[in-house]
Amino acid sequence: MTRTAAQADTFRAVADASRRTLIAALAEGPKTFQELHALLAVTKSAVSQHLSILLQAGLVSVDVAADRRRTYALVPEPLQEIDDWVDQYRHFWTRYLEGLGEAMRRHRDSRPSAASDRRP
Repeated sequence: MTRTAAQADTFRAVADASRRTLIAALAEGPKTFQELHALLAVTKSAVSQHLSILLQAGLVSVDVAADRRRTYALVPEPLQEIDDWVDQYRHFWTRYLEGLGEAMRRHRDSRPSAASDRRP
């Protein structure tokens, strides 16, 4: 799989709110299928499909115990691809928010003081 295809899978995997819920839960530690299913108001089949996508994207690993119980764990490294992509735009947001903060300070400083706004 090319790097571009891997990135597309990672972005596609996190694009869905249910999969983001699963990722957040797995960030707290490994979980069984039943624990993950309990987090979502969807069928077991839907949870299986979501986990399949996360597995294909390399975001999740699965361990099958002797009793066939599956335990899923987060593999956080592919999330670095998303952070790297977002980082390209971090400077934009930093400048934008700094500019917004400055505009708010100018607006606040141009208003009459709170004491003069009060009426007797």
